[in-house]
Amino acid sequence: MLIHDCTRSALNSSLSKVVAITLGKFATAKIPRMKTIKFFLFVLTCFSGFAVQAQDSLKLMVETMGAASVIDKALPHWMAFNRYGFLPTGESSAYSRLEIKRPFSIGENFKVSTEFDGIANTSDVFIHEAYVNLQWKNWSLQMGLNEINNQYFPDDLSTGHMFASRNARTIPKVTLGVLEYSDVPWTKGYLQYRGALSQGILESDRPVSNALYHEKYASIRTRKLPINFHIGFMHNALFGGEFNGEKQSTKYLEVFLGQRSSTSNVNGDSINAAGAHFGIFDYGLSLETTEADFDFYYHQPWTDGSSIKDWSASNKDYMLGIRVRLKNQQWLTEILYENINTIHQSGPGLPDPIINDVGYNFGELQAIENYDQFIIDELGQDALDRNPPQGDNLTFDEFLDIIRFETNNNLEYGGRDSYYNNRGFPRGNTYQGFTIGNPLFLTSDRLFELNGIRAFDAEFIVNNRIQAQHIGFKGKIVPLDLDYKMLITFTRNEGTYAGFYGGFIGSWNRDRTYFFRNGINAQYLYLELKKDMEKLPLTWTGAVGFDQRGFGNFLAFMGGLQYRIR
Repeated sequence: MLIHDCTRSALNSSLSKVVAITLGKFATAKIPRMKTIKFFLFVLTCFSGFAVQAQDSLKLMVETMGAASVIDKALPHWMAFNRYGFLPTGESSAYSRLEIKRPFSIGENFKVSTEFDGIANTSDVFIHEAYVNLQWKNWSLQMGLNEINNQYFPDDLSTGHMFASRNARTIPKVTLGVLEYSDVPWTKGYLQYRGALSQGILESDRPVSNALYHEKYASIRTRKLPINFHIGFMHNALFGGEFNGEKQSTKYLEVFLGQRSSTSNVNGDSINAAGAHFGIFDYGLSLETTEADFDFYYHQPWTDGSSIKDWSASNKDYMLGIRVRLKNQQWLTEILYENINTIHQSGPGLPDPIINDVGYNFGELQAIENYDQFIIDELGQDALDRNPPQGDNLTFDEFLDIIRFETNNNLEYGGRDSYYNNRGFPRGNTYQGFTIGNPLFLTSDRLFELNGIRAFDAEFIVNNRIQAQHIGFKGKIVPLDLDYKMLITFTRNEGTYAGFYGGFIGSWNRDRTYFFRNGINAQYLYLELKKDMEKLPLTWTGAVGFDQRGFGNFLAFMGGLQYRIR
């Protein structure tokens, strides 16, 4: 015990110096978005100094982790992703981390928390968290860089939430809302709600620099029932920013409501909706027993008006999850299964009518004075003969049916969605090269790391049409006192609609060679072991990851230590 106290005292003294030195290094490093968070660094430095004076309240963590590839260069999937971008994904790498937290209360209802969390890896230095968060009763105001608030979603074993996961680095933003479930008045705790509204900004190093990132969500759930349910709605949007030095003008209310833009000069904003939108309909059930807790969740993604209207059975894309938490077991404490399908994406029909390489919206087609003559001029007399009008002249519905039959394989328009992609915002729903949502969607950079193929299409997310089966386990190897986590994922990857049709979302051309033409199967395996040291506040972590099949074979080992003052 004496040795432990002396060691802890020495470490505390040394770590106080490390805090000061590291804060100074981060303050002078050329870190992206430094102007945005400089104020928070100043405030955090002040709070950190106060925290060192009050050792009982100080929460400090120092961590170092390294990953070494054995087969091929790139790191295996689950060793590279769902880690807030801590590690470079294309090679053996390592990082060091310093985290300082200082929570305190003012009175009974008002709480303040601050944190600095910095990362230095083999290729970059950046700030993971730097915030000042205020809470009054159940209302929270978060300012700065915060980890995502997925406390009611099994992030540790999941492939990653499709709306926002732990995959990308933290986005600087301000969030206001009720972040934890709270009782709806007069329901005696049987009904609870939560919801929040966020506004953030993305990095400058992208085609549309400093794009704004809007986010909101709301959900309700029941409690105290034999089987409880929840239902929620999530929505994010990219808008604004600068393109080629020109500021993109967009009205916030139009983005908030998903309306057509009256001011934007981004392609498509005035026809469809202001900004690049993505969202989730979230449904779930939960059941508690004496032996285990069961959670079921079902997510339906959408990205435009056609997919949000198809929230019923016609929306064939989903993420289905089942989690079981065992209460009286040590060897196996948690099991999770996920089934993901994003192949449909509103179907293979063209997004909008394209006739002889000219795009039209429905308003423009409806304004045509002579439907019969238009068909003859653009598609030929044979097209009209194959679909003659029921009366003297074509009605608009008959006119549209001919165009659909002749140019869209008789499919409905509004198809070929591309989750996380948008023509007006070429890097889509990504931040610092990582998808903001589910990491099973592959970027152009990741495909290059895996196979040396550089996609020439306009889309940065080159693979978002996937089918996946995933299972995760957690538990303890009792004789060795080791905590373990295992992930096993099987995916079928079919690229994107634009890639499938010659690199253009409005084309029917299938002549070119396409990497995902016949689908690519892949398998990701990951095993992690952790052990808390008995005599020191240290945690040892070791892991192995192995990918095989379609994208290649990749094997890597990981190991590291973490020291924490709680």
